[in-house]
Amino acid sequence: DNLLVLDTFPPVITCVTNQTLDDSADGTNDCQFTVTGTGFDPSVTEPCTPTTMTNDYNNAGSLDGAVFPVGGPYTINWTVTDANDNTSTCSHTITVVDTTAPTCVDQGGAINIIIGGNESVTLTADDLNIQYTDECGPVTVSFNPPTLD
Repeated sequence: DNLLVLDTFPPVITCVTNQTLDDSADGTNDCQFTVTGTGFDPSVTEPCTPTTMTNDYNNAGSLDGAVFPVGGPYTINWTVTDANDNTSTCSHTITVVDTTAPTCVDQGGAINIIIGGNESVTLTADDLNIQYTDECGPVTVSFNPPTLD
C-alpha cells in the first residue's frame, strides 16, 4: 500500500506592527531611515517544508539594508511560499518623519527703524533677510510683526 501525504496548509506569517520612525533613529540625520537587521521582517511558522519569503518594497526576503526616505506611509507586502506552493501574505507600513528643527543662519547686523509721528513701516520676512537651512528640504519663513503704538 502507498500512503500519499499532501501538505495543503499554508505557512503562517506574522508581520510587525506599523512603524513611525524618526529619520535620525538609524544614527544619521540624512532625511531617510536605513534598516539594519531583521527587526522589521515578519516571523514565519511552517512545520513541514522550507519556505521562501519576499516583499514588494525591495523584492528581497528581508528589509535589511532597505532605505526609506522621509515620508510615507510605505506599505510593505510580504509573501511566504512553502515547497508545495502554499502561500500566505501580510503587510505593514513604515512612515519616516523628520523631527529635527531647521537651523537659523546668522546674517549678522541689525535693522534699526526710526519712525515718528503718524508714519508707518511695513516689514516682511524678505526685508529681514532671515534664512534657515534644513537637511530635508526647503524652509518657509513667516514673520508676524508686532503692532507698535
